[in-house]
Amino acid sequence: MIGEYLKIAWDNIKHRKLRSWLTMIGIFIGIAAVVALIAVGQGLEKSIEEQFQMLGTDKIFVQPKGGFGAPGSSTSVKLTEDDIGTVRKTKGIDEATGMIFGSVKLEFKDEIVYQYLMGIDEEGEELYEEYAGWEIETGKNVDENDKSKVSLGWGYGAGKVFSKEVELRDKLLINDKEYKVVGIYQRIGSAQDDAQVYTNDDTAREILGLDDEVQFILARTSSGAEPGDVAEAVKKSLRKARDLEKGKEDFTVQTFEQLLESFKTIISIVQVILIGIAAI
Repeated sequence: MIGEYLKIAWDNIKHRKLRSWLTMIGIFIGIAAVVALIAVGQGLEKSIEEQFQMLGTDKIFVQPKGGFGAPGSSTSVKLTEDDIGTVRKTKGIDEATGMIFGSVKLEFKDEIVYQYLMGIDEEGEELYEEYAGWEIETGKNVDENDKSKVSLGWGYGAGKVFSKEVELRDKLLINDKEYKVVGIYQRIGSAQDDAQVYTNDDTAREILGLDDEVQFILARTSSGAEPGDVAEAVKKSLRKARDLEKGKEDFTVQTFEQLLESFKTIISIVQVILIGIAAI
C-alpha cells in the first residue's frame, strides 16, 4: 500500500515538474526564512547581552515614573540634586551622578536642525563614559570651567548632522546663542548619540532653563554589594526623602540586570511575531 502511494506521488512529480519544483522552492524558502529570523533574533539578544556586560552589572538607574517628561514641564515628575545626594548616602552606593538633557535648536552656516543637548557633571564624567561608551576623538571634553563651549557627537564632524562638516574651533548657535566647539567624540554607532551636543552641567542648565532638576540618576554599587539589594535600599531611601508611601513611588529604580531582562522580553515577543510572519 505504501509502495503504491509512493509510486503515485513519484508519477505526479514527473508529470508536473514545474509545479513540483515551485512547491519545493516554496518549502525551502519558508524553512530558510524561519531559520534566518530565529538566527537574527538570537544574534540580537546576544549583542544586547554583550553590550550590557560591557556596561557592567554594578549600575543602578533611577528615573521618574512614567518617563523623563519634557525639561521644565510643570506636570511631569522630577528628580533633583537632593535626590542624587540621597542616592549617594545610601549604603552600598559607591558613586552617583545626575544627567540632564533636552532638545535644542542648532544653527551652523545658515542651516538649522533640532537635536538633544546633554549636560555632563565633571564629577560623574568617568561614570558617564563607562555607561555610554563615550570617548573623545579630537579635541577635549568640556570641563566645568569652560563657558560657552561644547563637544559634539561624531555625526557633526562626519557631515551627518549638517550638510557641512563641523570642525574644532568652529562656532554654532544653540538656541540663538554662540558656542565654540572644543571636542568631537568617536563614533558610538547610535544615530541619536552621534548627533548629540555635550557640555558641562552649568552651561546645560543655562541653555535648557533648568534649576536643580535632573532627568535621571546613574549610580555604581560598591564592590561586593548585590545590586538588587542596593536598589531596594535606594528605593527605601528615596521614599523617605520624598515622603512617599511604599507602593506609591513616583520614581523607578532598576538594576542593569532588570533592564536586560526587559529587553529580552521585548526581543522574545519580536521573535514570535517574525516567526509567525515567516510561517505564513
